[in-house]
This record gives sequence, C-alpha cells and structure tokens, in this order.
Amino acid sequence: GYTGFQSRSIGKVLQLGAQIVHGAREEGPATRSILFMHSATDNAVSHQVTDILAARWRARGAIIDQYVFPASDHVYHDLIDPTQKEQHTDLVYPILLKQITEDL
Repeated sequence: GYTGFQSRSIGKVLQLGAQIVHGAREEGPATRSILFMHSATDNAVSHQVTDILAARWRARGAIIDQYVFPASDHVYHDLIDPTQKEQHTDLVYPILLKQITEDL
C-alpha cells in the first residue's frame, strides 16, 4: 500500500486510469507523441495495461515510445523523484533526457 495516502485518493487515480484506458478504444491522445517510461521492478503499475493503452493509442495514430528500466537497475516506482531514498536519479535522469530530446 501507500503509507500516508488516503485510499479515496488512490481510488480516484485508479478510476481516472481506467477511464483513460477505456476511452482509448474510441479516441487517441491529445498529443501526437508520448513516452512511457517505467521500471520492470515497479509493482505499483500494471505493465500489461500500459502496453494495452500504448497499442490503442498507436492504432489511433499516436507515436508511442516505451523505455523500461531492467530489474538489474533497481529503479523503483517514483523513478524521477530525488526525495525517494532508494532512487537512482543519477542513472534515470540522463536516460530520461536522452529519450525526450532524441528527436528534437
């Protein structure tokens, strides 16, 4: 669970996520290009649902890139948050910057 977070707030976030995935059956994203970046060790999100969403948006013409940090990198859920004690922003930030600026 998420210590310190109220379950109602988490429920609303989950509800919003479900609405986005469901809506992607009929509608593409509001932007043309999206980068999904997550970690293979992140159990707080469903990688399967992320893949479904990416596929639906690709089918609607979006350019979807995905980058997955391998489990061996020990990157956790809040991968860009420097206040997370066990986070590896020294590894994450350069890869994130490369991914978002690669085609500029």
